[in-house]
Amino acid sequence: MAIENAELRRQIELRTHAASKLSGADGQLEARLSSTAALRVLHALASSPATAADAIALLHELQVHQVELDLQYEELQGANAELEASLDHQTRLYEHAPVAMFSVDAGLALIELNLAGARLLDKERHALIGKALSDYLTAASRPVLLATIGRIRAGADGQSCTVELAREGSAPTTLQASINADPAGAGFLIALVAVQ
Repeated sequence: MAIENAELRRQIELRTHAASKLSGADGQLEARLSSTAALRVLHALASSPATAADAIALLHELQVHQVELDLQYEELQGANAELEASLDHQTRLYEHAPVAMFSVDAGLALIELNLAGARLLDKERHALIGKALSDYLTAASRPVLLATIGRIRAGADGQSCTVELAREGSAPTTLQASINADPAGAGFLIALVAVQ
């Protein structure tokens, strides 16, 4: 135990000594030190017989620290690759889900929608963003959707209702709407499935 404490004190002394050498007289480390300046200090310590042992110990500590940083960087790269793969997988699942999925804001304006949602509304996605989802429903279905949203706003968990999608020149399409509050914002997540 006494050996470990002595080694710890020695490392602290080395760090303090190096910091004072790097910072100058005021004892404040500069915000950004170049590696050239650090190497000059290390070289100066190694050049003097009185401080050569300190320089070797400091160099060893720096090398160990560099290896630790390299290992942490590799771990971060691996974690980043896993996150990117997971994001890609989840994005593909959302995009190619067999049901129409919509993310709307508090006023029911479309924020996001998947490919099935764009097909259901028979429009390009970019043309739908910002439009109210309720505008695509029949007049009788709008209050039904709004009442269901109102129950969710009042604290109810996921709700569902039957609505009709207005179709130009043809009969409306009956849809089952499943709605949840969006956990990431003030809006709602809506899935629409045709009723057979």
